[in-house]
Amino acid sequence: MALQDKVAGAWVHFARTGNPSQPGLEWRPYTQDNPQAMVFDTVSESRSLHDDKLVSLLPAAPGRGGAARGGGGRG
Repeated sequence: MALQDKVAGAWVHFARTGNPSQPGLEWRPYTQDNPQAMVFDTVSESRSLHDDKLVSLLPAAPGRGGAARGGGGRG
């Protein structure tokens, strides 16, 4: 399957169901305990996100104040 078809399929599944998973591509939701990111490439997959700099740019979770996350020793 071409990369653009994987990306488009994930968006369509997400729009219909709220879950971008599709055959051969399982989505795992992001949590603070298990940060995940869906990566589209030659091998597309949901991967552990171990990038403190990137995670620090994400908005704080609701109810957690305005401080950015990061510095958790991942990476």
